[in-house]
Amino acid sequence: MSELKRRKEDRFPRRIFGIFQRIFFVIGIAATISIGMLTFTLLQLARYQPPAMPAKILLTYTFKPGLTEVEGRPSLSQPLLRPATTFREVVFALENAAKDPRVQGFIGKLQDIDFSVAQVQELRDAIAGFRKAGKFAWIYSESYGGFSPGMSDYYLASSFDQIWLQPVGVVAVHGVAAEVPFARETLDKLGIEAQFAHKGKYKSAAESLTHTGMTPENREATESLVHDLYDQMTTGIAADRKMTVAELSNLIDTAPHSDEEAFKAKLVDRLDYYDVMVDDARKKAGLDKEDTVELLGYSFISETTDLKRGVNGFVSKFMWKESPSGTHKNKDKIALIYGAGEIVPYKKSQGTFGEGGMKAEKIVEAFSEALEDEYVAAIVFRIDSPGGSPSASETIRRAIKAARAKGKPVIVSMGSYAASGGYWIATGADKIVAQPATITGSIGVFGGKLVIAGLLEKLG
Repeated sequence: MSELKRRKEDRFPRRIFGIFQRIFFVIGIAATISIGMLTFTLLQLARYQPPAMPAKILLTYTFKPGLTEVEGRPSLSQPLLRPATTFREVVFALENAAKDPRVQGFIGKLQDIDFSVAQVQELRDAIAGFRKAGKFAWIYSESYGGFSPGMSDYYLASSFDQIWLQPVGVVAVHGVAAEVPFARETLDKLGIEAQFAHKGKYKSAAESLTHTGMTPENREATESLVHDLYDQMTTGIAADRKMTVAELSNLIDTAPHSDEEAFKAKLVDRLDYYDVMVDDARKKAGLDKEDTVELLGYSFISETTDLKRGVNGFVSKFMWKESPSGTHKNKDKIALIYGAGEIVPYKKSQGTFGEGGMKAEKIVEAFSEALEDEYVAAIVFRIDSPGGSPSASETIRRAIKAARAKGKPVIVSMGSYAASGGYWIATGADKIVAQPATITGSIGVFGGKLVIAGLLEKLG
């Protein structure tokens, strides 16, 4: 029995060794296949040539929720593909298309969007520039609003030459509203005490935790913002649709409108289906072929072709490393730096509402790179932030001032928000550019904590 036991014990290491051999064999096969696929991909990339564009182009694009200010990181679902489309890419593509004589028109399809009013205004400006270049722009939607207030949807749609609505659709332009939730009573029931202090009577961000209703200052600021956005949107829509603001306001007060009602009220120009609109647009553009070109695909191919450097041009465009030409002697770059989200000090900092977006350490590194690059003529700093850490904001502001001190102008472009710390940062720039609906201003500071002693006592 002892001899048999020894034989079994002798075979055990060999079995383990055999298992590892199989594992490493499988890993080796997988690695070989991966290397082969990578080599094949690189060879194909080296031979990449952008496809030829037609002599006449009709562009298409579907406006969907989810356009971001900053390009996200690749995810596990698409590790080798570009992340979600950025807002800048769409605006940039429309601006380039306006200057391209091959582009005859643009047809958009609108889904329920989640763009801020300031973002819609940037898109409206791009559409206006496209139309000013002598090209037509039509837009289509199954409904404008429907399951949402619809004001932003229709505000964007009104900038187009023609607005198409699918039969049985609705135009739900209900106006502008704001809601402020209050959790004070709930926190009291849970035994949680919100201890917050603030400086500035309009600094009301913490009131949702410390109050049971709006203070007069909070109500004043909120109502002022709502009325201002409403006035901007109604003025723009009324001018585009060639009606008075009073007429439009009446239509908003009586919304939603059915397809026939919207057509009679001249809120839409055509009741029909998307494929019909595409066919009509092709005829108007004088296209012989039935194919159209997607907006971002057109932009990618056009810019890659203009670079005229084969695979280098492809990679430059794909990685967004190519810079526009400038007029400065010996300088042909404009550095574009993005700062989006809550302002925090370090790369691994956590913001009040989760992971911080605008990390001061990273922004300062970007400014340092731009300063060290002798070919950078100026810096455009895009800010889209509700604020955050005062010290981190000052760190970024100092980097802006350092750039100016070394002779490189800094222009701040404000996105949807540039408030509190976001505005404090912007004050260090040479110039600030914002949309009329950009929410900005610096109205104080607040800080505090949630005391959970009462909750812990309830839990024993």
